[in-house]
This record gives sequence, structure tokens and C-alpha cells, in this order.
Amino acid sequence: MLGVILSTFIFQGGSVARFWPAVFGYPFLSFAIMLIVMAGADGSSLIGRYPVPGASALAAGAYSLYLTHKIPFHWVELMRPHLPAPLQWAAFSLAIVGAFGFGAALYWLVERPFLKLRDRLDGRSRSSLAVAATLPETA
Repeated sequence: MLGVILSTFIFQGGSVARFWPAVFGYPFLSFAIMLIVMAGADGSSLIGRYPVPGASALAAGAYSLYLTHKIPFHWVELMRPHLPAPLQWAAFSLAIVGAFGFGAALYWLVERPFLKLRDRLDGRSRSSLAVAATLPETA
């Protein structure tokens, strides 16, 4: 967590990072997040001991969220000047809710049905590890 906090100082609070903060800040932030993910995956670590409610649902839909998050953010950015003044402060919250809504819709209406279809037609896994486990060993 300290690495994530320190990376905010590297970026110096700007919305667009300048050259050197981008060159060093993004790898530093990525490394810090990697350490957090590793700690969360280890069942004996402080953050890995306790399940986070909703984390598995977020992980399952992460790709759908990634594919759709730009759409509601762009729409809210376009509509923000036309919103009443009391609602303009909530623009970011509206974009977050919209992103999760779009991501959930894509997951439940497209991704999940096609994953079920794939499993029904072709078996559960096509990962390289599963394929390697079924190949005979050559000595």
C-alpha cells in the first residue's frame, strides 16, 4: 500500500503525467499493485486471510468492465455541462455507476452465455496448462 501512496507523489497530482513521472511512476505503481495482488493471493498474508465481499464477482466481470468503462465516462463528460449545477458534482459517481452497469450487462448478456456455450461444446478448459497435462511425456 505504501508503494501506491508513494506513486501518487511521483505523479504530483496531475491528471496527465509528464514525461519522467510517466516513465518511472507507472512501472513503480504497477510493481506496488503486483505486490498487493501477490499478498492477496497468499492465504497466510494479512490481506489474504479474509475474503473481500464482492471481490470474486468483480474479478469475474473485470474484462467486461474493462471493455465498456470508456463509454459511460465519455457520455457523462459530454453531458456534464448540461446537468443542473447541483448534479455536476456527482458526474464521477454517475460515470462509475454507468461503467458497472455496462460491464454487468456485457458480462451477463454476452460473456457468460458464450462461456457456457463453449463449455457445452468443447469442454471446460483450453488453457495451455490443461493441454500440457493431457499430452504424453517424451523422454
